[in-house]
Amino acid sequence: MNTRFTVLAIDILVIAVLRVDGDDVEAEFGSVYVDLAEVLCDVSGPGGVAEYTHTVVMGTEFEHLPLMQLTCTATSFSLSHAPHLTGRDMQHLILFEMCTENVEDADFKERSEALKRLLYGNTSVFLVVSPEQFIKVRDRCLSMTCCATCPTIVLSIYASLFNDTFRATCHRRMYMHSRALYQDFAAAVGFANTTGHAQYGVGLGLKYLPDTDPTKALRIQSLGTVLFQRYHQSHDKILLEQSIILLEAVEQLRLGAYAGDFVLDQFCLYRQLYLAYHSRFKLLDNVADLDMALAAMSKAIELQAPWWGSPQQLPEALKTFADGLIDRFMKHGTMHDLDRAMECVEEALLLVPPGSPLSILCLHLRVSMLALRFEFSKDFDALEQAITCIEELLDTVPSDHPTIPENKFHLAHLLTMRSSHETYNEYQNPAADALKFKTVVREQLRPQTEVDLQRAIDTFKDLLDSFPDYDPDPVLLGLGIALLTRFGIFGTNKAELDESIAVLSCVRPSTTMARLTLGEALYNRYIHFGREIQDLHSALSTLSDVAQSPSCLDRHRFSAASLWAEYAEELTGEDSTAIRMTAFKTAMSILPDMVWMGKAMEARHNLIRAPYYKSAVRFTEVARTDSIGSMWHTIGNLPSVAAAFAIQAGQYHTAIEWLEQGRSIVWDQLLQFRVSLDDLKEADPDLAGKLEAIARELVVSSTLEHSWVAEEEKEHKVFVGQNHRELIREWEVGVAAARKVPGFEKFLRPKDFAYLSRASETVVIISLDLNGSNALILSPGDEGVVHVPLPAISFQEVEFMRTAFVYLAQEGSGLSRQVVLAPFRSEDAEDVDHVMVFKHILKTLWYKIVQPIINVLMDRNPDFKNLVPGKPRTRVQWYPTGPLALLPLHAAGDYSKAEKGHRVFDFVVSSYIPTLDSIVRHSSLTSDSHDISVLTVECSSADIPGTKEEVRCIGTRVAAAGLGFTSLTGRAATLARVVAEMQSARWAHFACHGVQDKQSANDSALLLAGGGRLPLSTIATLSLPRAELAFLSACQTAQGYDGLPSESAHLAAGMLLAGYRGVIATMWAIEDRHAPLVADGVYGYLLREEEGRRADYREAAVALHVAVGG
Repeated sequence: MNTRFTVLAIDILVIAVLRVDGDDVEAEFGSVYVDLAEVLCDVSGPGGVAEYTHTVVMGTEFEHLPLMQLTCTATSFSLSHAPHLTGRDMQHLILFEMCTENVEDADFKERSEALKRLLYGNTSVFLVVSPEQFIKVRDRCLSMTCCATCPTIVLSIYASLFNDTFRATCHRRMYMHSRALYQDFAAAVGFANTTGHAQYGVGLGLKYLPDTDPTKALRIQSLGTVLFQRYHQSHDKILLEQSIILLEAVEQLRLGAYAGDFVLDQFCLYRQLYLAYHSRFKLLDNVADLDMALAAMSKAIELQAPWWGSPQQLPEALKTFADGLIDRFMKHGTMHDLDRAMECVEEALLLVPPGSPLSILCLHLRVSMLALRFEFSKDFDALEQAITCIEELLDTVPSDHPTIPENKFHLAHLLTMRSSHETYNEYQNPAADALKFKTVVREQLRPQTEVDLQRAIDTFKDLLDSFPDYDPDPVLLGLGIALLTRFGIFGTNKAELDESIAVLSCVRPSTTMARLTLGEALYNRYIHFGREIQDLHSALSTLSDVAQSPSCLDRHRFSAASLWAEYAEELTGEDSTAIRMTAFKTAMSILPDMVWMGKAMEARHNLIRAPYYKSAVRFTEVARTDSIGSMWHTIGNLPSVAAAFAIQAGQYHTAIEWLEQGRSIVWDQLLQFRVSLDDLKEADPDLAGKLEAIARELVVSSTLEHSWVAEEEKEHKVFVGQNHRELIREWEVGVAAARKVPGFEKFLRPKDFAYLSRASETVVIISLDLNGSNALILSPGDEGVVHVPLPAISFQEVEFMRTAFVYLAQEGSGLSRQVVLAPFRSEDAEDVDHVMVFKHILKTLWYKIVQPIINVLMDRNPDFKNLVPGKPRTRVQWYPTGPLALLPLHAAGDYSKAEKGHRVFDFVVSSYIPTLDSIVRHSSLTSDSHDISVLTVECSSADIPGTKEEVRCIGTRVAAAGLGFTSLTGRAATLARVVAEMQSARWAHFACHGVQDKQSANDSALLLAGGGRLPLSTIATLSLPRAELAFLSACQTAQGYDGLPSESAHLAAGMLLAGYRGVIATMWAIEDRHAPLVADGVYGYLLREEEGRRADYREAAVALHVAVGG
């Protein structure tokens, strides 16, 4: 094609439409200009000029004129009269150029350039332009074949729109259409001089127009949009940044006096901001950009414009918003984002015709969200809905529809997920018979599972054969997983395993999940077929590469490191130990970033109890041996797995550091915001002040469970989660700066053993393992760690006891009585006695865990042999891990024997600690007995009348000791009053109902007057630096959150977080008649009269020990 003719065609078309006034365009010009433009676009060379010229002028006054006469007519016209040209005069000039294309004329180039300057310098051609005319220009030009010089022409037209005449006479909507013309061209062709155009546009938009100009915001918005389009063509990051800067400036201008005139434009602005922020998020993986993108799109949708540019605009915006919400859900795991995305898609589907392209895309997105809901929440109904929806979609859309490959891919993936879930679901029950695997799979589940997997495999293969243009990598990955899953379930076909390995090896190396799955497949071939060492080495090499690759996602790196450590157990000798230690160190280094503080608390809790790798084979291996093993392989339990190996390797210090890092992960993150910054203030007071301000806000935002709140003085809503993440990013920047201050290099880093060993009392750490367990004892004054092997107890047995204990402690907890208590039933018994089960648990804890530890302590410390009742004994701080944290070690004993020496309280005073760091920090604190005040909160009801007597006894003891006393009873015990009094009281006693929420730990609460609640989420936001002791005389206040045993997710931990240095709480329900006796005994001991003695909260453990008859 002749480039010059294309340029001329566009010139003519633009002039033809823009030059005329109103509706006279057809009358004055007829169809000649349109025809001329189309003909010129088809001319392939100069040889056809004469023929096409006659065609062009057919039906005009020039029809009977010979070609040369036309030339002469045009030539005789003087360019000096150019300012007064009419439309027909312009036609003459253009025809002149056509006819002299091949004529040797020395002045031709100069005349051509003069014509260009004339046409684009004559601002009068743009004086009267209607929106309809602009639309016509745009549509016509889009039908043309663009060339390399088109941007110059269009930019010239666009620049003319900025002159004063246009600004004074042109309607704003017309300007929008001119912008659309420019954007359409910009999207169709490349730009050679991106920087020059950007500077030119910015100069026009910002330099010459005052902020009060009503069109300035619109013009800058157009430039920002164009820069964004050019970024997508050139991938020049500078253009993206310039685009965002301009669009953000427009948003500020919109807040001015003219904001009310731009409803539709504001929608376009916020949609464009979404696209720009989202592009930067994809480029830099900065979640702040994603938050800003979603906030912008939320504003666009909430504008509720009275009219939209097209019926598709709102549903398209809703779908775009849903896409972004899903991106954030994948980053943070907050179910609210997924729920909101689903709402948006459902709303969009109501606004579009069934079967339309947008409805199909929305249905496709619905399927993806249902699959995600199943994957993250194990909602099997969501998986079934997703499969049904995708099958219906495949049945309704035409066979050549472009979404067919994607829909088939999703169907195959969902079928693979369903087959895995149906099998795995049989083994989630910790009391299930492991041998049930063969019967269940082969006789009940096999038919449906086999059908699902075969359909999935056939569908993946069909995609590879029938859709060569579809990206093969995700298909190959899906096929490899399906083949490996079938091997894992049905188990003996080496050909399938080989095929899985071959398929996964074809996926490009940058696909991390393929490398993870390949490592698993190679390991399984090594285990099941010949134990070829090359397979093991290849598996370990593949996993170590992923684990140590900074470019991979943290979740994938953590999974790879965990599998790397697990599989390396097959190696022998020192190599195995060294490799496994390296792998575990890698996993532990990734853990803090993966359980990021910016994630919602619910998302972090869900992540902690999730498997560290969703294996296609593991669940079947577990089922064949022990169903509890699946609970061992969770992200939150990985530190225990690593510590168990470190103990086995004799590296006790490392084991303690890892257990501390994995202990109460979320609780410890919250504690960071309450760390003392006094030392930092001396070194850098400004930085310390900034961190303190951020920490105060984070204390509140960290525990908010609701993702949306309404803000006063604003018409829209904002994400609380977004604000929290922004604060976290500021906090991380501040912490990084603090670590650059000399002497603060370890600021808020995981504590090392040298620090953790400074505990002022004996600490017993119990580390569980699948094959025997271990205890590590830290004692004041001892330089080393005492190792106590516990070979008789395993993780599995502790988990069985935990399940039974939770059932006993929470009647009606939803657990099956027959299943949970089955392991404790004798052969000749029809039912299980609760007391018998409870005693069995305490007896097992005594003989297999506590007694071996006591024996070692007695050998090392003769003070443990003192058995005189009522006399304070040596105190032990228990540090249980995993499911053991939910069992009552302090009550362990053989209660079938009456003599002393068979129960833990015969030897030691027991208490529990959430972390070693917590007692190291508290060991330097002292009690001020001269300023002690006691607060009691009493909320009696028909079922707990004893609370009144309990508070009366405490009041008597406090009065006798001459201490300050405040009692809130009945209606006076409101939430506001209780929180206010807690600010000043050093000791607080709650005599009321307590509830442990089974779904959300943050909703566990102490029940107050009038239906009020003091929930854990509120307690955790309090800052009580003067507080010393909290006594929670309520049920289940230290029971912990089932599923998160190491997280200290209970009311007692919340009180410690708020600032109390010691807490007395309960692990199960207490009898109303016993509570007053225990409380009176505790306060009687703490406030006893002895010469020279002062009340000290640090004696609370001994006081409780004495009160219960220890």
